[in-house]
Amino acid sequence: KVAILDSDLCDEMDPLGWPTNWGKPYVETSPDLHLYEYGNRGRRADMNGRAKWTGLRALTPAEAAEYTVENVLGGDPELW
Repeated sequence: KVAILDSDLCDEMDPLGWPTNWGKPYVETSPDLHLYEYGNRGRRADMNGRAKWTGLRALTPAEAAEYTVENVLGGDPELW
């Protein structure tokens, strides 16, 4: 699972987002692959040109709100 949130997606990023399937064609249709984006900015933030993979999509605002430091890293914030 990969989530890119509130990031600046610069010109160097491929417009497909994920331009290769890493030699594993099943990733294009796998329901187990999760590649998410939300609230990004910059020239490559437009998701219209992304690869058309099953697991690649934009998060909803409610889903994005779940990506907090506490939820992602867990445990005691004093240890981060």
